[in-house]
Amino acid sequence: IVDQSGNLVWFRPLPAGLAATNFQVQRYAGKPVLTWWQGRIIQAGFGEGEDVLLDSSYRPVAEIRAGNGYQADLHEVRLTAEGTAWIDAFAPIHMNLSAVHGVADGVITDSVVQEIDVKTGLVMWEWHALGHVPVSESNSPPPHSSYPWDYVHINSVDPGPAGDVLLSARNTWALYDVDIRSGAIRWRLGGRRSSFTLGPGARFYWQHDAEFQ
Repeated sequence: IVDQSGNLVWFRPLPAGLAATNFQVQRYAGKPVLTWWQGRIIQAGFGEGEDVLLDSSYRPVAEIRAGNGYQADLHEVRLTAEGTAWIDAFAPIHMNLSAVHGVADGVITDSVVQEIDVKTGLVMWEWHALGHVPVSESNSPPPHSSYPWDYVHINSVDPGPAGDVLLSARNTWALYDVDIRSGAIRWRLGGRRSSFTLGPGARFYWQHDAEFQ
């Protein structure tokens, strides 16, 4: 943290081999906290690590880990007034990709979204792109090898006001409004199957950080 003149306010070095991203000020239990992700960034562009919370005196408050065998990815940690955190993770899965001009012994990267109870670590909600977002929506061609195909790449999560959550998927060039109860996609904005018609000459791609306004 630096002030407006560039003077150092606070600095915390990480152990060798660890990186930090997504540094923010948020609120937890009614008080301001610093949040960030830290861990190992792998070649495929995802992270394997955890999210960290510190109070206004830079003391540890909590560490948020993904549940069900996953590791927290570097793209999102969003705290809620209910004491939960929305995070993303990823999972490589073996799949026959010959139908989409990939290899028969291919690997596809599933994007996972979880809502975690910060105090207990309990997974309150989990959603997988595979099974909801068809691979045909990807704008990232599958590799001609067993290198993991990052077909969707969820990079932001924003819980909405009506039992929904807004997801941004970089590699489908689309936003998805997902029903929390069913996991079904209510509507898409952008991408190959947009529910809306964009204005003349308007398009977007590789987008990040979609939020409800």
